[in-house]
Amino acid sequence: MELSSSEFIAVTTSDTVALSYNSIGRTTKGIACAVTGNIACKNSLGTSVTHYCVAGVIYPIRATLIMTTNTTATGIVAYF
Repeated sequence: MELSSSEFIAVTTSDTVALSYNSIGRTTKGIACAVTGNIACKNSLGTSVTHYCVAGVIYPIRATLIMTTNTTATGIVAYF
């Protein structure tokens, strides 16, 4: 997986609405947060998982949706 990223967005969590960048059908290359906590997400197959994420670390997570339910981290950024 390529770890470099040229595009990113601030994430607004939602249990039903995919990340706004996904209008062209891409998944994230990575996710980071400003405040440590859980990030609940779904992949392109619809599988849900909750990751514990430490602030300032970019995690190589492929996601299409960052869910409000079970997400406690804040300041989430998605890298594409």
